[in-house]
Amino acid sequence: CGPFQGLETIYKSGQTWMQVLEKSNPDITWFVRVYHHLLQSPLLLLSMSAILLGLIYVKIQMVKGQRRIIRLLREQILKEGEDKSFLINKLHSVYEQRERRA
Repeated sequence: CGPFQGLETIYKSGQTWMQVLEKSNPDITWFVRVYHHLLQSPLLLLSMSAILLGLIYVKIQMVKGQRRIIRLLREQILKEGEDKSFLINKLHSVYEQRERRA
């Protein structure tokens, strides 16, 4: 049904289109050759798939690393806040002790 009616596979439509294109305009036979050698080569498709999967893997690892850095920075901010409140409390206690002595 649809545009692939009468064809065994979807890829046959590309081959049929290339044959029609080559017959209609013989000047672009180079395009047909490029199509046949590159796009129908399983090695090229496999290598392109491997590269794409590699890029996806790298991107996922980068996002995981960024999330880890964000988590560590949040923890660091919380610890610095605790340190500041501890120091402020310590200063208050020192001033209170000086006022009591005076």
